[in-house]
Amino acid sequence: STIFAERAVKIFKDHVLNHSNKSIFMYLPFQSVHKELQVPKEYYELYPNINDDNRRIFSAMVSAMDDAVGMIVEELKSNDLLDNTIIVFMSDNGGFIYGSGNNYPLRGTKSTLWEGGTKSVSFIYSKMLENKGTKTDKLFHVVDWLPTLLTAVKNSLPSNEQDKVEKFFSEDWDGVDQWDMLTENKWNK
Repeated sequence: STIFAERAVKIFKDHVLNHSNKSIFMYLPFQSVHKELQVPKEYYELYPNINDDNRRIFSAMVSAMDDAVGMIVEELKSNDLLDNTIIVFMSDNGGFIYGSGNNYPLRGTKSTLWEGGTKSVSFIYSKMLENKGTKTDKLFHVVDWLPTLLTAVKNSLPSNEQDKVEKFFSEDWDGVDQWDMLTENKWNK
């Protein structure tokens, strides 16, 4: 996690120095809470109350990833980028219960079609969102992110880039724009 976060921080610093008037998109797929179960000792020691060693390591891995995300958020704040940023944090599947994940109360595990294998939690952070702290159990598919994020940023783009977004929307792509649902707590069908 730390290596990914340090690289992201460097990219943001370079961006501010060299391209401060341009937008930036970063896709950062942390691989930390995944096999192989390993974590620096200082995180492992945070969970002395967990007796199952694999679960203890897994929990420590989550804390290490949380700190890495915190490093990135602090860098965005320190460069006045956070107010104009959308952060999407998501998982690709439910937890692998045989690898110390936990999907309770859902049935199933990663690689199954039960809800425990297919559902995952996520969150989105942005100053553009007025309904902070809102929870939903509505369906949102991974292919919905592209049209949703394009809608979110479209009006802040130069006109030639806005034209590209409109062209994209005029073509036959998968995904549903869910920006209204996120900003106004509406559900697009």
